[in-house]
Amino acid sequence: MTARGNEHGMETGDEDMKMPGGGFVPTLSALAATVVVLGMPLGMAAGAAARPATATERAPATMVIGRQAGDSEVVLDLDVTAFQPPRRGAVEVVVTLQAEGGGRQLDVGSFAIYPSRKFKARKPGDVRAFRLDAMPALTAIGLQATAVTVRLALAPLRHRGTAAGAKLTLGTARFVQRDAAAGDGNSNRTGNGSGDDEHHDTGNDK
Repeated sequence: MTARGNEHGMETGDEDMKMPGGGFVPTLSALAATVVVLGMPLGMAAGAAARPATATERAPATMVIGRQAGDSEVVLDLDVTAFQPPRRGAVEVVVTLQAEGGGRQLDVGSFAIYPSRKFKARKPGDVRAFRLDAMPALTAIGLQATAVTVRLALAPLRHRGTAAGAKLTLGTARFVQRDAAAGDGNSNRTGNGSGDDEHHDTGNDK
């Protein structure tokens, strides 16, 4: 595209702007290109989604997160930044993974916010953190997958219950090497995906 002058005499367009004395100022299109690494947004390349996602009774919270192809033994870390309980009863959060291009949703585990009270994280210490074993689902998806979709769906804990009125905000989701996770000192991260405890968590709290 040919650059053209504006009323101030500066060149505009998709090309970089040349400044007096040499050198160029990159255009917005050039700057936008710098936020992509190997075709993947920076947040995804780092293994964490950049924008929070909200789950309601009608729709799950969904994030696409990246991982290193061929990673062995990783866990899935989830940070919940806000929660509103249902109008009646309690809900659990069912976590699944899916290949980015589609396919089956594979169960990772589930957890519940306990006590079931409304909260909103206003500082890092307020975040509710959960850790689930992601390897069975990732193995089924394929260890060469470099991006997967994480879904958190709200489901009533009781057979005749309802999730009406419930809302949960997922702040970040990321894969962590199991060895690194074991030594990161996050003893308050809850969840292992293997069964229920008194928090109804099936996964470890950081």
